[in-house]
Amino acid sequence: MSVSPEKAPLNEFITLLPSHDDIARRINHFALSGCRDVSFANLEALLKPLTSLRTLDLTNVSISRPLSSEPEVVTGPVVPALATLSIKDYNVIEQGVDIFFGYSASSGRSTTYIYPLANPPALAEAPATSMTSRITNLTMGSLPLHFFAQLCHPWPRPFWASVRSITVEDGLTSWAEIKQLGKVFAAHPTQFHPTQFHRIVLKASHKLVVPPDTSLGGASGYYRIASLLGLAANPFLPSVPNHIKDMKKQWKLLRLRQCEALDGLTVTLDHSDEESHDHGWEVFSITVDLLAHLPSCVRQVRITMVPNFNTAQLVGIGSTQPPTILLEVLNWQALDKVLSVPRFKRVKIVVEIVRLKNTQFARQRYLQVLDNIRDRLPLLSSRNMLAFAVCDRN
Repeated sequence: MSVSPEKAPLNEFITLLPSHDDIARRINHFALSGCRDVSFANLEALLKPLTSLRTLDLTNVSISRPLSSEPEVVTGPVVPALATLSIKDYNVIEQGVDIFFGYSASSGRSTTYIYPLANPPALAEAPATSMTSRITNLTMGSLPLHFFAQLCHPWPRPFWASVRSITVEDGLTSWAEIKQLGKVFAAHPTQFHPTQFHRIVLKASHKLVVPPDTSLGGASGYYRIASLLGLAANPFLPSVPNHIKDMKKQWKLLRLRQCEALDGLTVTLDHSDEESHDHGWEVFSITVDLLAHLPSCVRQVRITMVPNFNTAQLVGIGSTQPPTILLEVLNWQALDKVLSVPRFKRVKIVVEIVRLKNTQFARQRYLQVLDNIRDRLPLLSSRNMLAFAVCDRN
């Protein structure tokens, strides 16, 4: 079930679900989007009837409540069966993210303590309850920095301790954000917080690098005009920067090597929008620098790629060859060198290209792109460490 203001007022759903248990108990996935000024009480009333809920997706939701120096107590767990939580474009995190995680107190009752970020509890002040969170998969996207600050706060028994899979969906946009996430990865293991992340999904944003001049007077602008006039050798490829900075030292902030139970890492190269495509060289370079920090325990690295097939390339005059796309000419040799070192000899590298819905290119063209990439990875190919896939996606 998905709920948004365009479909019906939120109050109608709050009334509907408790009075129709036959519907509520069959809902496994619930998405709430675009809702403003939702109270915690309304949210709890909306979610509590969903006793079978496994996945909760909150996008662009604003929850309002008065600020207070004292913790607000919310009975719970709100959704006892919840396993996957996705929070995107969310502006209530500073008020307390833990309401969505199930807590179990030793008395048999469940209580959630929501602290304003301005006054988080010291270790000695934290409630002395035995808490166990049930959420195993956490997806985050376009969230403010204080969300990561709450996750890495030294809670005596972190409410997110059961999370095994973390996805940063819209990309890491600042090194401050990466540093906060690194504190989560490096949290000291305890009885209640084993720090056992098995799967991590990350995407480096072009905002992590200093963008080149994209004005008409800059190099990229020159090549853009030249491409329109048919003067450039690769008219639809961004120009190669004169210098791409090595970011390996900066990626130490993520503390990825301290994820000693990590089984799989997925990184995304998304060239579908113009800005990401224009900075594709730099994003690929810093992604390779990230992979240099992988712990040796990892068993699979998945590189998910979303290409930019510019529709203008379809209008070729007198050319029988398919146009070259950026993914085919990136510095794959650098990645080949990083992932073929001895400590990764047991790692499987999956190179996956996403074929978007309504694309004008046949599946065969995507397979050809993968073949061209394979040719640029001789070290991994010779060790039989590579697998390739085409994934259809809406």
